[in-house]
Amino acid sequence: MSDNTNFNYYPTAPGSVPGLAQRPRGNALAVTGFVLSLLGLGFLVPLFGWLVIPFVILGLVLSIVAFLRTRNGFTRRGLALAGIVISGLTLIAGLIINLVTYHTASRDWTMVDTTLPAPTGAQAEALVGDWAFDGAPWFRFNADGTGENLSDGEHFNWHGDGSFSNASAYRSWVVNGDTLTVTWITGNSFDYTRISN
Repeated sequence: MSDNTNFNYYPTAPGSVPGLAQRPRGNALAVTGFVLSLLGLGFLVPLFGWLVIPFVILGLVLSIVAFLRTRNGFTRRGLALAGIVISGLTLIAGLIINLVTYHTASRDWTMVDTTLPAPTGAQAEALVGDWAFDGAPWFRFNADGTGENLSDGEHFNWHGDGSFSNASAYRSWVVNGDTLTVTWITGNSFDYTRISN
């Protein structure tokens, strides 16, 4: 009597079931890190990019962790690597763009020309002093032709002809008694009331 039983032996890894191949494990961290790195591209928007910096950093960290997990049988190595590259480049470029933009904006914010002659005329004399908007101090106009937005610290020059220079948002001014009307570069005009001379 012959024994037809086939006892083929296939070596398997410890703890695995013989004859069953192990399925690769998913890697949700790779997907999450990649998506966060894409959201982090908003960091490249000057000045407002600081709002999305947590996405960039979190995307970078999760992508690195996901990439390291691929050594233990997890999938999506390429997606994790893409997340690392996008987050890393976005972080570097975003920092450069936002710091340069902030530096330029803050430098222009306080730039005044002190070599201009002092404004003259009745309108110019009437303008000197502090002015409020809805009760809150807003403008200070000095006799030497310099001024300051008291709400945000911006400095500017004003001229006797009713114009501004070195101002980021203002186009012209006119005084009528104790009311100052300032026209902004958007075309909107706002009235301010005198609070001191």
